[in-house]
Amino acid sequence: MGADGGTIPKRCELVKKKKKAEKLDRSVKNATKWRNCQLSQQPLKKPIIACRYGRLYNKETVIEAILTKTIQNFEIASHIKGMKVSSSFFR
Repeated sequence: MGADGGTIPKRCELVKKKKKAEKLDRSVKNATKWRNCQLSQQPLKKPIIACRYGRLYNKETVIEAILTKTIQNFEIASHIKGMKVSSSFFR
């Protein structure tokens, strides 16, 4: 009927290991960076601008954030002071 002392459990059967946290695939992470605005997390639409760090933004979102003076609240875009330095694509 079992449990009569005939088997000796091994350590791996007694000790539960901590599960590793799942890592996002690097290609998936990069794909979202190239398809979404870094400021609003919305899909990119023309016109698109890039900052000096290579991050892509929707031009309307950046202009709106600069005019309402909320761009400093976003850590990812706090280095943007105006539109002079930004490069425009797909005008």
